[in-house]
Amino acid sequence: QTGTDSRPDGWWEEMAELGSDIGGVLDIDPTLRVVRGRDALVQAVARRCTTPNGQLLWSPSYGYDLRGEVGAIVDAPTVESRIRAQCLLEEEVEDAEVTVTLSAAKELRAVVRLTDGEGPFTFTIASPDGLTIQVFAGEDT
Repeated sequence: QTGTDSRPDGWWEEMAELGSDIGGVLDIDPTLRVVRGRDALVQAVARRCTTPNGQLLWSPSYGYDLRGEVGAIVDAPTVESRIRAQCLLEEEVEDAEVTVTLSAAKELRAVVRLTDGEGPFTFTIASPDGLTIQVFAGEDT
């Protein structure tokens, strides 16, 4: 350890390796918790699905804010296609399948099945009100 910094030596190099990131979806984790592997990948996809397209000047294709679709006149296949496209932009993702449910109660639920180097796994992204995002872990399939 160096100085008063409580992080171990080499922490930044560890963060730079593929598959590690500071946790958080709508904002960074206030404790700066590091997430790795599939946790990092799920959070990266969820961030893509909550960032308006074009908001990042250095990456204009980044983002699709699915919260904007809650209560909008849009069909499920269009939302599925847009979420899938964002998933495939993550370099760890080999394939993605997305099934979206749009309810009359203005809730959007997307079941995402990703395939990475370890195989397929599933998680769910939901926006029950168009303002919040919930991410639920699924089972390896």
